[in-house]
Amino acid sequence: MIMIDFRPILNICGLLMVIMAVAMIFPALADIASNNPDFNVFITTAALTAFIGGALYLATRTDVPTELSRRQAFALTTGAWLSVSLVGALPFVFYGGSMSWADAIFESVSGITTTGATVISGLEAQPPGILLWRHVLQWIGGVGVILMAIIMLPFLGVGGCSFLKQKIPNDRAASFRAPDSSWFISVPFIRP
Repeated sequence: MIMIDFRPILNICGLLMVIMAVAMIFPALADIASNNPDFNVFITTAALTAFIGGALYLATRTDVPTELSRRQAFALTTGAWLSVSLVGALPFVFYGGSMSWADAIFESVSGITTTGATVISGLEAQPPGILLWRHVLQWIGGVGVILMAIIMLPFLGVGGCSFLKQKIPNDRAASFRAPDSSWFISVPFIRP
């Protein structure tokens, strides 16, 4: 049985947690703009998430670039989905209402999977920070699905990547850059 090296997986999950922490700043700003005193929930959860994610990222960082194996890619998909969903639930749990962990995780997973289902009653009356957080989770989920497909399809030999590798000589091989592609995919979906 071949053991999986979890360091690259944990490294990327830590980076995703830091990205989620940055995303929590926007609902905090919305609450500050509307004079809602619960903005500190987003600030606190962002700081906690950034600390844990940053520590995980730094603890698993290596100087040698690692190419993920197929097993690592599948483990990364699962780990990323779980870590983002759990971190996304934190503001719901600690916000002014009395949302249980189960409801908060449901709300977070609903956003990350872009299902749109909610357990929040009286959604229209909720503070702007919570409403914006729900939308941010759905945006992250929608863009995340596209990016995971872009990252996973070459590992599976599906799509045009395997055709491209066959037709281009090794000395002129096109280097696929997921980070570059992520900007081209996600930026058009940001509206002022």
